[in-house]
Amino acid sequence: MTLKVRFAGDFVQNNQIPMGILAHTLFYTEKAFERAYLDIERGGIRKNEYMRKEDYRRAILLFEGVQYSSIGFNFNEQSSELITPLNRLKRSFFSQHEKAAKEGEDLELSDVKEQVELTKRIIETNGIQSIQEYSEFVANPGDKIIREFGDRSINKYVDRAINPVRNNEGDNIIEITIKGDETNTFTFNSVIAERFGKIVSHKTLGKPFALTATLVSADNINLKAKIYNTTSKRQMNVFFTVLDDLVDFSPYIGKKSEQFQFIAAPVIESGSYDLSSGDVYFLMFLG
Repeated sequence: MTLKVRFAGDFVQNNQIPMGILAHTLFYTEKAFERAYLDIERGGIRKNEYMRKEDYRRAILLFEGVQYSSIGFNFNEQSSELITPLNRLKRSFFSQHEKAAKEGEDLELSDVKEQVELTKRIIETNGIQSIQEYSEFVANPGDKIIREFGDRSINKYVDRAINPVRNNEGDNIIEITIKGDETNTFTFNSVIAERFGKIVSHKTLGKPFALTATLVSADNINLKAKIYNTTSKRQMNVFFTVLDDLVDFSPYIGKKSEQFQFIAAPVIESGSYDLSSGDVYFLMFLG
């Protein structure tokens, strides 16, 4: 057994489990493993990375059998080369699960939009002289980015895999056991699953930087724009807290070759950020 997903509690009645719950959890557990595989295979995963045909041929976990003491599904790796991605999968959420399991510990999670407004006021008061360029941020992103971007990508799917624990009433448990170099078991009841979701999705702002870009699209309804970063040569999402800020981008609609500058702050999710195409919040238009 290399990977085991076990269901227990009110999920399981007479050694049976609803197909929807089973399919949901196994699907997203597989997706989390695929992100871990890609992170190893590509030497670091990037935003919107995808599996290719040859990846699907290599990254195979084989169904081994069912354990009926609760209901557990065992899988073995097709190749010993997959031990490294399995270790990567464990490493991505080990500390977050450990923190989530400390039920007496308060989660100090701040609101990212409040951080945006505070940062705007600081810039208005102190001026823009000390604002770094985007290239300087990439060279020295600061101490808030403490995890590889692959962690965020993997944990997004782990969090979806355990969603049935949060969304179904009763005393339910999903347990994920991973055997890499060592064997570790991660148990999620409703409390741990809820805390884990908050931890891995928590957003905070990084240090602001000045960015040169062209406009790809703008969405007035969702206060969002898509830009092309002329330095990284990648597209990025820009979020706004008020419509008046998004209006600054309106002269560039339909002018995809016309460049402009603005100050933005990176949206760091659970300590992870894609330096080349991560999401940012708009702070100030420079022209």
